[in-house]
Amino acid sequence: MAPVTPLPTVCDHRVLPRDLTLLPDQNGAAAIGLPPGRRRQVEVRGTGRAAEQFVVDGDRLLLPTGGPYSITVSDGDTIAHQANDVLVGDVWALAGQSNMMGGGALDDEPTPIDNVRMLGFDERWQPAVDPLHRLWENPHSPVLRSARRDVHAPMSDQAWAEVCAPYFAQQQQGPIGGVGPGSSFARELAARTGVPVGLVPCALGATSLYNWRRDWAGKTGAAFADTLYGNLVLRARDAGPLRGVAWYQGEGDSGPDPAPSYFERFAGFVEELRADLEDPQLPIVTVQISRYDIAQLKRVLNEDVDPADVAGWPLVRDAQRRVADAIANVAVVAAADLTLGDGVHLDRPAVDVLGRRMAMVAEQFVPGHTGRSSPRLVAVEAVDSQTVVCRFDSVDGELEMTGPCDVVVDGASVLDVRAEGDAFVVHVDQPLAAGATIVYGPGLCPRAALVDKGGLPVPLFGPVVITGAGTGSGR
Repeated sequence: MAPVTPLPTVCDHRVLPRDLTLLPDQNGAAAIGLPPGRRRQVEVRGTGRAAEQFVVDGDRLLLPTGGPYSITVSDGDTIAHQANDVLVGDVWALAGQSNMMGGGALDDEPTPIDNVRMLGFDERWQPAVDPLHRLWENPHSPVLRSARRDVHAPMSDQAWAEVCAPYFAQQQQGPIGGVGPGSSFARELAARTGVPVGLVPCALGATSLYNWRRDWAGKTGAAFADTLYGNLVLRARDAGPLRGVAWYQGEGDSGPDPAPSYFERFAGFVEELRADLEDPQLPIVTVQISRYDIAQLKRVLNEDVDPADVAGWPLVRDAQRRVADAIANVAVVAAADLTLGDGVHLDRPAVDVLGRRMAMVAEQFVPGHTGRSSPRLVAVEAVDSQTVVCRFDSVDGELEMTGPCDVVVDGASVLDVRAEGDAFVVHVDQPLAAGATIVYGPGLCPRAALVDKGGLPVPLFGPVVITGAGTGSGR
């Protein structure tokens, strides 16, 4: 049974996690601890709910999934507690780096997302309005302290204050920042399931996975609460239990040194987070990092990038695919087919599409719903000396190519690629050598347009050894 939420923490706009051990016929409920007292009176008003559906069980008020509710507790004369716009649903944390924070353009007048609320950086529950990562609304946020230490250090107090001051001033005039996939993720998930969604934004741009590990506090001498990982854990404990974590990170680990260890380090992050949140099956929906367009970066931002500095980008992509295969309740969503705004950050149409894809995949972790997974590579084999068949499961309908797809095969030139049912077929110009490998989506900025009928793209993969290569028949 989930912990009973003490009433004083039941505030305006909060999304209470549902306790699925209660009222299963009503798709779960939230249990709220009530103050003792003989004359205690509890009044609950909720959209479309009859009064008898709000059950007082001893010192607990049971609220079915849904809302919004208005809760008033009094002794008959004096109001002891009151909270409005309280919902019961699922809470998700948003974590990672800049593509989770968001580089998509803000609407002129952002409006609240229906049936979605968020825990802001000022630690107040509020309507979910873009930008979700309102980094500058709290000068004392642990995320800002992490930014100074892990991203911008070394920097004096005065220099840091000068960097922050314009943003704090601009925040007074209106929202600043960008739109990430968290907005459309929550909107789509709430619409698909009918379950309210609470968001806990925690992302910070330009961060490495090293910054998101439990031991980072010891390495830097920072307080646990002032690290990205500590902030994520503590905010999740305060807002949760979580239904899951939506994660987009990996660009900061694309150098030649950190990239080869990304699989092991991400698996370690998942293990630590599940242990510290006391949920060994905590779902993680992770995005496979998109493309890196050096020419567009130069054109848009006038930045010069040495390709060697990000040579590990494809390794990180493949590690993200493989970790989803290796660890239960970790799901991956591809993004390499989406448009970029500046060469590395997804633009607004792209983040909207990505968020909907993430919701499609996350739905499988919502009780009472099935959802689905991205197509998963299950076999790569040579069916004759010059033909490779890459077969997938979790395919909705069949695969199709909506545009060109870049493929590299060891020691041969690719003549043709095509989709056939649940497979991707590649023909090469000469017999395959023993131990030959194949890569779908090589390099930093490949073309990748292989999707299923349900709209989920195939994650980029490789190098993967071709079974049967070099044997002539492939069998």
